[in-house]
Amino acid sequence: MRTQRGVFVVLVLAAALQIAYKSYWLAPERRKQAWAKIQVYLLAFGNAAVALMFFVFQLAMLANLSEWRMLSPVIWVLLAAFVAFVGGCLFRLFRAFRLPPGV
Repeated sequence: MRTQRGVFVVLVLAAALQIAYKSYWLAPERRKQAWAKIQVYLLAFGNAAVALMFFVFQLAMLANLSEWRMLSPVIWVLLAAFVAFVGGCLFRLFRAFRLPPGV
């Protein structure tokens, strides 16, 4: 089942994928390497989003259990860290899929 799901995800993503120099990176000799890079970044984005949701849920629970019923200002630190992480990952992702020199 894992293999079938993986093939489905690859086929759907290949049609919807918008990367620079798509024909170069998804050529048969580089396709496996490109998908490995994409999977690493998708996993990082997913983990960061789940971590953000977990900490926001935790802060919301603590706010509901306190007397003041206010969300902690720590939420802004978490949001800034998430945005910085996503920005850094996007920068690295764009650099990973630039056209190599001499091509």
